[in-house]
Amino acid sequence: MAGLVDGSGHRGDPTALLLVDPTTTGTAALVARIQAGDDHALAAVYSRYVRLVHQIAAHIAGPDQASDVSQEVFTTLTEEYIKKVTN
Repeated sequence: MAGLVDGSGHRGDPTALLLVDPTTTGTAALVARIQAGDDHALAAVYSRYVRLVHQIAAHIAGPDQASDVSQEVFTTLTEEYIKKVTN
């Protein structure tokens, strides 16, 4: 994922849009907030884990596939979040 799209439609730094500080909010609290429908917590999880997911993907799938695998991980997380909040 290259970054979140802000209200103007421009891609930018995903941390610029966060209303939840991913460095001070525990993972369990972020998960609970996501389950409660907090999209800012979803952005915080992305910000916190995007590099780690990419590194793991590079190790498992190789550097050429790491970006695609990382995008799939966060796309799946986002799709599951959308299912949760729309049902």
